[in-house]
Amino acid sequence: MSRTTDSAQYRHYIGGEWTDGEGTETFESENPATGESLGEFQRGTPADVDRAMAEADAAFEEWRELSYIDRAEYLWDIYHELRDRHDELG
Repeated sequence: MSRTTDSAQYRHYIGGEWTDGEGTETFESENPATGESLGEFQRGTPADVDRAMAEADAAFEEWRELSYIDRAEYLWDIYHELRDRHDELG
């Protein structure tokens, strides 16, 4: 999730874009190990879930049309990105 500017409120990532979603309700999440606040999150609505599912279905159709070589290249790039950012993401 991505932070909005200068706040600890996080948004939804749907269809390749950050969005506030349909709802107005938020909740605070905390790290169960430390009790430290992780931030404020927008609570998803059924409409948000439906939109996310429709976008995921469309993305799946695009993915399945790729050759296994193209899919492997995408996954290889993701592997390298994760490896390079291991400390940051950990």
